Amino acid sequence: MVAWDGDNWVPLGSGSNGSVNTILSRDSDLVVGGAFTGMGDQTASVIARWTKGCCDGMVGNVNLSTDDLIDLSDLSVFITYLSEPGAITLGCAQEADINGGGVDLTDLSLMIGYLTNRPRPDLPLCP
Repeated sequence: MVAWDGDNWVPLGSGSNGSVNTILSRDSDLVVGGAFTGMGDQTASVIARWTKGCCDGMVGNVNLSTDDLIDLSDLSVFITYLSEPGAITLGCAQEADINGGGVDLTDLSLMIGYLTNRPRPDLPLCP
């Protein structure tokens, strides 16, 4: 099974061990039905659900604004999160993990670079 990420078709795991006959998309979930007993490395008999996760679009929308823009508000949330441990909880750590190595000062540096450079560098898409 694959999904369109806006530019390319990307695999959703390693697929099923049988046929998929029905596909339903609802919110951020994809539900499939068919003649299978496994989906990827998980046991799933006849029906399976894949959940995209909390990150949507490009990483960096740390404040989870509905417009998915990356702006100074996101930078403020990021600085507070890193400088005052425990002061706030990130709603979606995937949005803050820009380089894929865990949320840290490198991610903050990448966000500052994104907001201050022209033309803006590309940020990766959510996993």
